[in-house]
Amino acid sequence: MANLENRKKQNPKLQQSKLSDGRASLYLEYYLGRTESPVLDEDGNQVFYTEGAMAGKPKYKIKHSRKKENLNLYIWLHPRNQQERMQNKNTLALAEKIRFEREQSFLEDREGYRLRKDMDEDFLEFCKEFIKSPSLTKYTRITLKHGLQKFMDFLSVTPRYSLYKKNLKMTQLTVDMVAAYVEYLKENGTGDGPKIYFRMFKRMVTATVDKDLIKKNPCRGFVLKNDNMTLQKEILLPEEIQQLVATHFDGEKGEIHRAFIFGLYTGVRWCDTSQLTYRNVDYTTKTLRFQQQKTKDHSSRSWVIVPLNDTLIRLIGEPSDDDFDERIF
Repeated sequence: MANLENRKKQNPKLQQSKLSDGRASLYLEYYLGRTESPVLDEDGNQVFYTEGAMAGKPKYKIKHSRKKENLNLYIWLHPRNQQERMQNKNTLALAEKIRFEREQSFLEDREGYRLRKDMDEDFLEFCKEFIKSPSLTKYTRITLKHGLQKFMDFLSVTPRYSLYKKNLKMTQLTVDMVAAYVEYLKENGTGDGPKIYFRMFKRMVTATVDKDLIKKNPCRGFVLKNDNMTLQKEILLPEEIQQLVATHFDGEKGEIHRAFIFGLYTGVRWCDTSQLTYRNVDYTTKTLRFQQQKTKDHSSRSWVIVPLNDTLIRLIGEPSDDDFDERIF
């Protein structure tokens, strides 16, 4: 009886499959656990019990996962002599040895006895903690936060997945859900936005895979690219620029007008323009050198060099009292 109880607890178990030639093929059967998923109606809404003690509670369907490993070992089902009986004994001993070794490694394998608390960990909460990681730059944390919020927005507005908007277990993050999220991004964004959101989402999913919280990356194979056929930003014509430069009005602020013209001719962002000092200007080589605020401290390409013509040099002017730390605008 004790041996039978021990055998029930074994994972993997040694099993056999009957062959037509009087032998049996030995294999190992692994039990990978079970997953729960809500029962949905045709409209994607969760189904609830209507009768009995479970009335009002949501219905779930349970799926047990198993896998087999063929050992390529065979025994005689009805040994006819001593030689065949001895062959069976040796084969079974070898199979049991393999089974025991597999069981030991399976205990440490991410597909095996991973703690249920890890398998049931909330993906959304994991992402929130991941974003707080001190190893990430401030810009990366902000971008990841926006990426997570976009995914949570998707869960909220998608009837099929709205029940996960507050709690999404690792096992519930499926390939179908990722596919639906990709379509949501395509339909609700333009330019680089969808691509950046999905890149941040994939980064967080990859972190769960690296920690063995998800067995297989559900984002694998999905790529979001920019649509080159979408409407591009409009570019001002030279005559339109001249008209803007020549336009003045009562009460206008000269510094803003100068900065605006500077931005028209250089394309420098306002967040950078407002921080420029005369120390950023090399009057000898007629160049402007500065570090972009958007990528400062987390990119080796944050430095920018802009060539300046005579018009821009006159527009910039020179510092008063040789104070090169004075802001240009």
